[in-house]
Amino acid sequence: MQRIVQTAQSINETAVTREGETQVDWQEKYLDKLDRDIGEIKQSLQATEERIAAMVSQTLGEIRDRDNQRHAEVQTIRADMQAIRSDNEETRRWIIGMAIATILGIAAMVVTVLLK
Repeated sequence: MQRIVQTAQSINETAVTREGETQVDWQEKYLDKLDRDIGEIKQSLQATEERIAAMVSQTLGEIRDRDNQRHAEVQTIRADMQAIRSDNEETRRWIIGMAIATILGIAAMVVTVLLK
């Protein structure tokens, strides 16, 4: 009888030890898997961050280029407007000169007609 009890205890201890080892082994495997998953997630996030940074950098570069183009266009338009203003002033001077010449010509004709 004692022998049966000792054998049962021995089997029970072996089962507990194996169950504990199995439980510890399972937990270690789970933690290892979690570590690998976390590592993969970190790598994925870093790759995503790099892609986003590259896209933002590219977009900012394009925006700067477009801004520089618009600035050049505005400068060209301002120069053209200044040229038009200068031309208008010159044209206005010519018109005033022609009007004065016309008035003097008409006055001369009137004086000539009256003096004859």
